[in-house]
Amino acid sequence: MQINARVDIKNGSYDDWKLFYDSYKVVRNKYIADEKVLRVSDNEASVMFEVRDLSGLTSLSKSQFVLDGEARLGIEVTIVQ
Repeated sequence: MQINARVDIKNGSYDDWKLFYDSYKVVRNKYIADEKVLRVSDNEASVMFEVRDLSGLTSLSKSQFVLDGEARLGIEVTIVQ
């Protein structure tokens, strides 16, 4: 399953978000493949990837580490496709 998502960053910059997002890349790569991250603006990113393990990715997305980081940065993710 291919996912395209828009990431809005309300309480920080793209660079702040990218640093956080990269901090759990090794774990995320267990569940996805062919990830592409594009900077759209200082407060928006586009992320595209192929889901290999939806259950694992869902668990990671609901982990306290990810939830806390997204709350701190005011992250809103919208699935585009």
